[in-house]
Amino acid sequence: MEENHESLLFNFNDFEFETEETHNFKKATKQEKTDLLEFIGGFEKWSILSDDCKMYVVGFLDYWTRCKLSLCSKKDHEIVKETILYITKGVRPENDGVRMKPKHLAELFKSGFEQKHSDQATIDRITLKDNFIQIHTVSNFIRTWKFHQKLDECIIRSKSSLDPEFCCSNTFSIQNGKTEKEFLKIAKKVMLKCSNTVHTLEIGMEKNVEKGIVAKFGTIKHLIINHRSEEPVKFWLDKLNENDILESLSLYTVKWWYYCYRKYPFDDIAHPSVVKAKNLKMAFHVDITDEQFLSLEASRMAISTDTLSIDTLFEFIRRWFNDEMNDEFVQCLIWTKTNYRSMSSRLFSVFNAVEHNYRSREIANYTEFFKKFEKYGQLGNFYQINKGNDQNKSISVLISTNSFLVLRTGFPCIRDGQPGVKLVFPNDILDVFD
Repeated sequence: MEENHESLLFNFNDFEFETEETHNFKKATKQEKTDLLEFIGGFEKWSILSDDCKMYVVGFLDYWTRCKLSLCSKKDHEIVKETILYITKGVRPENDGVRMKPKHLAELFKSGFEQKHSDQATIDRITLKDNFIQIHTVSNFIRTWKFHQKLDECIIRSKSSLDPEFCCSNTFSIQNGKTEKEFLKIAKKVMLKCSNTVHTLEIGMEKNVEKGIVAKFGTIKHLIINHRSEEPVKFWLDKLNENDILESLSLYTVKWWYYCYRKYPFDDIAHPSVVKAKNLKMAFHVDITDEQFLSLEASRMAISTDTLSIDTLFEFIRRWFNDEMNDEFVQCLIWTKTNYRSMSSRLFSVFNAVEHNYRSREIANYTEFFKKFEKYGQLGNFYQINKGNDQNKSISVLISTNSFLVLRTGFPCIRDGQPGVKLVFPNDILDVFD
């Protein structure tokens, strides 16, 4: 493994670990020791026991007895060194884990994970939240850091896991340390070393990390930003290369009042990567112009806005009808307070739309198909529109009191030896409320 990956995943030298206290370990009772001696026949047969059996026995010994045993021979020293100190059972499942001395934990990673997965140690996902960092490799190795301020100490809990092979954790403190400073130190180290391998980046911080953390990302495909203020969104979008095409971009807000009452200006996020993103979700009210909306290239999009004109949404449908839109189009969902129901008459006259009531279950073979529309409207009607140059391709348009939905639902098929249309409701619909 390259040095940069090793120092990132396995090296604990940068941290000041707490010293294990003897009172943290449960001593075996006299009866437990007696039962154990009877089971193995005393230490007279110690030399013929397998390593696994020896480690099991050592697990019942207190800390100082282990130390004495480790001095008996080089082999005993190795057995004691490889035996876990104790297993934690936290109040929460994420607090469970194996506690080992720092150097032994590092050796465990090197002897186990590094040897087996050195060719798969590429970090492809990073999560940065307030006082929380997580990295995820392509081989499913996960490491997290949690930061907590206690008086003049910064408490850091580091946990590493590779399910189902191991789950190890350590808690250490830095005297006179500040949570924000230590968070930035590790975040910067992680970001700088993984900027050219990470595919998924999830941001959930109220404040930005320092500007020098990374210049540009070279491989980002999925960007998730759960912002608490307006600054982080533009900050992270500026880290993307203008020519990169994101597979997905999801923008959230954790403040319910922000969603209900604020309008986020699209000008602040009008980055080329946003315009070109294949899947786009903006889970807050966005102030977007007609021109900006029509410039979006996403095959799936879900946004919330009240600023689009009825002519713009009509133009969106016209482009699909005239085959001026990417054939990979799947959905456009807009949650809005604007009433677009007057558009229905134009759908009939221009596109020969066919109206269906999805609550009537009028087509027996498509009962389930009709039922899925109920999530997006209360009126019970949607419109089926065939493509102008191919009657076997169609979209469904639903216009309700609070939403405007366009779905690619009709696909060519052969039925009874004749060309026809098969109606299929798309899977995994993007929604701002999910």
